[in-house]
Amino acid sequence: MSFFERAKKKASVRKRSLVAACAQCGRRKKAKNLTGKIIPPGIPVSGRGDKKILLIRDQPTAYIDVSRNWFSRQNKKPSFIMTALRNADIEPEEDCWMTGAAVCFGTGHPLLAIESCLPNLDRTIQELQPKVIIPIGLNAIHAVMSFLWRDESMGDLAHFIGHQMPAKRWNAWVCPVYDSAYIMSLGYKNSSTPDLLSGTGIVAYLWLERYIKAAVEKLGEPPFPVEDKKNIIQFLYTVNDISEALEWIGNSLRGYAVIDYETNCIKPEVTGARVLCAAVCFGGFHKVQKIIAFPMLHDVIPAWVKFLQSPIPKVAHNCKFEDRWSNVYFKTPVTNWVGDTMLNAHILDCRTGITGLKFQTAVNFGIVGYEDATKPYMTSGEGKLNRLHEVPLETLLKYCAHDTLFTWRLFIKQMKQFGMSAYWK
Repeated sequence: MSFFERAKKKASVRKRSLVAACAQCGRRKKAKNLTGKIIPPGIPVSGRGDKKILLIRDQPTAYIDVSRNWFSRQNKKPSFIMTALRNADIEPEEDCWMTGAAVCFGTGHPLLAIESCLPNLDRTIQELQPKVIIPIGLNAIHAVMSFLWRDESMGDLAHFIGHQMPAKRWNAWVCPVYDSAYIMSLGYKNSSTPDLLSGTGIVAYLWLERYIKAAVEKLGEPPFPVEDKKNIIQFLYTVNDISEALEWIGNSLRGYAVIDYETNCIKPEVTGARVLCAAVCFGGFHKVQKIIAFPMLHDVIPAWVKFLQSPIPKVAHNCKFEDRWSNVYFKTPVTNWVGDTMLNAHILDCRTGITGLKFQTAVNFGIVGYEDATKPYMTSGEGKLNRLHEVPLETLLKYCAHDTLFTWRLFIKQMKQFGMSAYWK
């Protein structure tokens, strides 16, 4: 089974026991090494962890079980992870800790052992308080993401590889990477050095080095920087308040506006199509100045059309959606589109299944589930219309406003990644 076929296993979050299910797993009572000698179950954490990097592999091998050291290697098999760490000026056994998603040796598929051992993993992370957590391979990624992810619609496990995700649960960066077995499966010439890899194995190793370097660079960056807690979201309900706010934003000489619609269907050409509400996040490169969310009242449409025609730079996530609805529903083109965070995400990473706003918000800012209150209503009822009109208005406005806020934050981060910070200041 290939790496990406195995990646079809989905990560999900559910209420976890605080105690490891050792009886369910069965490995603990059978713990013995290759000589048949009974040994204490569970291999302790290895390494000094001077730089507070925690490496997590799936489970111990038989050789690790004998040596009681997670860094042990049998027959000098290649460890591309260790090579990549050293190339990033990290000495694995001195600067890192290492443990496993399952800590007892055993045969058979590791997922049962990993699921049973999750409380041990969580407790280990809480005790060590690492700054960077690097899950190695799909099984380790499954274990770590089980604590962080909310539902299976966020994407396949392989989609997490290469991202540096802030994890509020541990106040640390989670940086999943390929395992050595996957790289070897792509092209290996019976050598322990990456320079003698063949074919796509070379490409995979180069990506691994890039991911490891990006993870190491996060050591000096807090996963959740201190932010202004002032509530900048305004819910507006009257035609006069909405019109005045739109005019103020539209006439601003500096900054740009992120816009978002919540509609009762995907295509504006459908009979009965409506824009239920809209939101605008306005700010400069460093700070959001104002976020407004409002129901799309009939008498608000002239002010909204005027705003769409204003020269202020505009951004959206998948802007073809807002552009299409503006042209069909409001019968006006949008003036001065300058950014689409979905297209930017695809430029930065061309893999499929990772450009959605919810996924991007989760992996970039560690925020998961802000759409929970509205998601059940997004499915279509009769015909092609959804049921968003059944959502309490303030709840819908809050969701729409957060879409614009996270799009703004994502746009700022993307411009920095593109090296275009000076252009937007």
